[in-house]
This record gives sequence, C-alpha cells and structure tokens, in this order.
Amino acid sequence: MGIVKDILIVEKTDTYVLRAKSGWTDATTPGTGWYVGYLERGDDLYVFATNLDIVQDEDVRARIAVTRNLLGSLGLLDD
Repeated sequence: MGIVKDILIVEKTDTYVLRAKSGWTDATTPGTGWYVGYLERGDDLYVFATNLDIVQDEDVRARIAVTRNLLGSLGLLDD
C-alpha cells in the first residue's frame, strides 16, 4: 500500500510532502482538467481538488499553477 502513496509524491521538503494526481478529459466542450491530492505538513493534512475548464491546450498547465498559488497563499508551501 505504501507504494501507491510513494508514486503520488510530487514534492517533498523538510516541512511538507505534496502528493497529487492530475487528469484531463476532452470528451466535453470545454474540456475538464483536474489536480487532486493532499499535502502533509507535520501532523496536519490538507486535501485539495482543483477543477478547471480547459479551453486551450495551454490551460492544462493552470491546474497545477492555480493549486500551488492557493496552497502558497495559505502559507502551506515553503517560500
């Protein structure tokens, strides 16, 4: 079971571990992109799910950028 948890690690620092999975479907118009996961910081756990409309291919990168900006604005990521 620990193997799946290890696969999801996106970033690991001395203060937190970020685990996440992204996805994207173009079966709808506009498409839908997502970035879901959780951030462990000490004994605290923060769960997130970001869901975006994908109008242009360039929008795909926004899934992670928006999530990181929000987590950063909450003071959860290292500067």
